[in-house]
Amino acid sequence: MIHVDPDPVTIGGAANSTVDVTLICPMGWTLHDLPDWLTASPAASPTGTGALGAPVTFTAQVNPNTSTRSATLTFTASNGDKVKLTVTQAVNSGFSLTLAHVTGQTDGYGTVEITTGAATDNIGGTSVTVKANPAGVYTFLKWVATNDRGATAVQNGATDAAAEFTFDITANTTLYAVFQGNGTAAAPIEVATVAQLNDVRNQLLWNYILMADLDLGVNPYNTDSGWSPIGTFTGVFDGNGHTISNLYINRGGSDNIGLFRYV
Repeated sequence: MIHVDPDPVTIGGAANSTVDVTLICPMGWTLHDLPDWLTASPAASPTGTGALGAPVTFTAQVNPNTSTRSATLTFTASNGDKVKLTVTQAVNSGFSLTLAHVTGQTDGYGTVEITTGAATDNIGGTSVTVKANPAGVYTFLKWVATNDRGATAVQNGATDAAAEFTFDITANTTLYAVFQGNGTAAAPIEVATVAQLNDVRNQLLWNYILMADLDLGVNPYNTDSGWSPIGTFTGVFDGNGHTISNLYINRGGSDNIGLFRYV
């Protein structure tokens, strides 16, 4: 004999939602047909539950859909008896959205807003349209979205004063609007990666500020000829208390070599 109660059951749409059922099976049993969005504890027992039964707890991942989803599970007793259980997951109606803006370490470069969509604390599985509003001489560079699944997505945008983009919100999400200066003393270009440091050679008159410690001991800058010195630099490069380490240059016979060729 094997019996489960209640059947069917509904589980919440948010991440880590749980629901319990009572399984009665006086012998060993195993659970089959679990979908990848659902886990069970326990999922098997070699000795059974006893006459009074025992709880089985189901835990769900977040439902990314705008509709419910269901799975039919099978409990199988060691004598071959089976019982079905249908688990339906509700729509997640409680995703949170956080809007932020970054240019490194300080504020004042612009604002962000929702122009179309639900309130930020109850998004559901819907879409929102967000807008970045650069301030002063700053321009919008890109959107960066991170969510509670550890995923990151980047949306590059046009460098204009009305950079709007529509996102599908399927998890608790933070949207960052990244603004960039124009290279003047009041709005220097921020350098936070080795690639951005290499790009300095493309605008030798601008003002730059280093936003992180950089290690040049990475490919392709630590092999063959190594780092190609930046040309005649007449701008301003503010180290901002950070370091640039492991500079490698192998250019025998060349003069005026270093991070910069001339300053």
